[in-house]
Amino acid sequence: MYKRLFKDSFAYSLSSALSHLIALVLLPFFSSILTTAEYGVSDILQAFNTIVRMTVSLEIYQALARYYIDAKDSDIKKEYASTALFFTIAVYLIFLMASLIFSNPISYFLLQSHEWTIIYRVQSVAIALYSIIYLLQLQSRYDFRTFDFVASSLTYALTSSAVAALCIIVLRTGIVGLYIGQICGALLGIIVALRNGWKNYALAFSISRLKEMLSFSVPLIPSSLGFFITGYIDRFAIQRLLSISAVGVYGISFKFASITSLLLTGFASALNPLVYKNYRDEDTPRKISVITNAFIGVAAIIILGFFLFSSEILLIFTDPKFYGAKDVMPILIISSFLSNMVILSPGLYIAKKTKIIAILNILIAGLNTSFNFLLIPYFGILGAAFANVTSSLIKMSLYFIFSYKYYPIPFDIRKIRSMILITATTIIIGILIYKLPLRNILIILFKIFLFIFASIININIFIGLKNLRTQIKKIFKKTETGC
Repeated sequence: MYKRLFKDSFAYSLSSALSHLIALVLLPFFSSILTTAEYGVSDILQAFNTIVRMTVSLEIYQALARYYIDAKDSDIKKEYASTALFFTIAVYLIFLMASLIFSNPISYFLLQSHEWTIIYRVQSVAIALYSIIYLLQLQSRYDFRTFDFVASSLTYALTSSAVAALCIIVLRTGIVGLYIGQICGALLGIIVALRNGWKNYALAFSISRLKEMLSFSVPLIPSSLGFFITGYIDRFAIQRLLSISAVGVYGISFKFASITSLLLTGFASALNPLVYKNYRDEDTPRKISVITNAFIGVAAIIILGFFLFSSEILLIFTDPKFYGAKDVMPILIISSFLSNMVILSPGLYIAKKTKIIAILNILIAGLNTSFNFLLIPYFGILGAAFANVTSSLIKMSLYFIFSYKYYPIPFDIRKIRSMILITATTIIIGILIYKLPLRNILIILFKIFLFIFASIININIFIGLKNLRTQIKKIFKKTETGC
């Protein structure tokens, strides 16, 4: 399980890393050309796109993931995959027609202005195409066709980024260029995905398979809506209580926070199918515990880096109009890790307790909404960040508590507590250092020292330096043998 996990994690993370690296390279150019309002529009539409993906296809993605792996016969697997694909194409054609017909009232409702109607229409096409490629990529993941997933992902990322750069930087189209790029990337990505995976589909549509999948996925829609509200209510609250430009500044923070998905996306993409496949093995809970230690150790190092160097990161990669994101960014990164740690407590999903999942997500959504509308009027976008991280902490805690009942995992609380304590102490020292009468260069050097020192301690806690040296020696021996 470990070997397959890290192999697939590396492959999935590599494709995600490349797309994020391209976005990071383009960010200084985009942020100097696009306004904070355009970034705000982009964030609001991204939130809308998320709710569309959750509701239009009735969450059939999740049902495919659950039933496809359990199916033993290849013909049955084809029935599930083909039925899900044709259903997804049909419902998104309906969505696209309705979205274009009612684009004026919908865009005004979302963005409080008719100025952005054309942009809304273009992104509607983009989201319909992306939802199809998303299903194709998901199916390749759960069929353990890692290469096919990476190929379609890279095609989408490279094409969409290249076309978006051409439109925004050269042609000066504004934010609409981003969605033109996504349309081109999705079209090519779909072609690559179907070319590599056509053998896994057939000209078949099974009503019985569709009913079976929807019986699992439809109860998840309220849960998903709760998940959506938890993740995106902050943008809508900021728009209503502050401005669309404030959403843009907050959104820049989220773009950096999404860099954590370099770890999370690849990790979850590899872990979920392996857990579903091996959860009956007696040793799987212990393995998940070991994986959790490594996950938290890496997360602690990433969080520490963003806390210590948020000012320098924004200075390098963005325009001065976005420097207000400095204090928000590290808090959102903590929230991202906390929220995604539910993948390490799969008990509710294994037991198919969709009603409990729905109740938990709706509860967290209500709390997050309340926190945002209470804190934003007093603390601005920083209040939204505090609301987000508090809700994520509560969510993670509840998922772990309820999942333990159905699939107990022997977590190493001592190691986890030690890593959190080391990271928190280092962050506090990093904040207090600004109170000292030191030059900026000395402060930066001291922060680098703190980062390296705390990282070494965390690595020693979750893997052990002796074990790390042993693994490095093995790698070098294999390299020398290969030569």
